[in-house]
Amino acid sequence: DEIFSGSTCKQGEAEAIVIGTGLNTFFGRAAKLVGNSSDEIGHLQIILAKIGNFCIIGIAIFLVAEILVM
Repeated sequence: DEIFSGSTCKQGEAEAIVIGTGLNTFFGRAAKLVGNSSDEIGHLQIILAKIGNFCIIGIAIFLVAEILVM
């Protein structure tokens, strides 16, 4: 039988041979990649910010026009 990375035992006992710990595991490498991420703003964040700003400006213009027409 095999035990996969990140598995938990709900009940009972088991013996296993550990072949990797820390950064030598899938979760360790993933954590290292997340830790190494830069603080630069990504392309998706820039696009979403532009869409948000467009919506806010559009709503503001609509509200001002509505107030002036009333």
